[in-house]
Amino acid sequence: MYVIRMLALTTFLLGAVSARAGDNHTLRAFGGHEGVIRVTTEFVGRVVQDRRINHYFAHANGGRLIQLVSSQICEALGARRVVGLGPAL
Repeated sequence: MYVIRMLALTTFLLGAVSARAGDNHTLRAFGGHEGVIRVTTEFVGRVVQDRRINHYFAHANGGRLIQLVSSQICEALGARRVVGLGPAL
């Protein structure tokens, strides 16, 4: 249930800030790129551990998944993409 709530919140936030692309205030509120990576790492870690949905990610590269999701969030916040791989799960 936590994963679903986090996904819904993330979707809401991305939709709310996409109209304000280019405003770095929102990115700073997340703690910059490092904050986005930290939140994404926690989220992906929870998804991978959730037995109800982890089979969808059984063959995924955890670091690459973190990078792609972080980049998507940063782009929605109007910032540049995240460069480099996220930490290993």
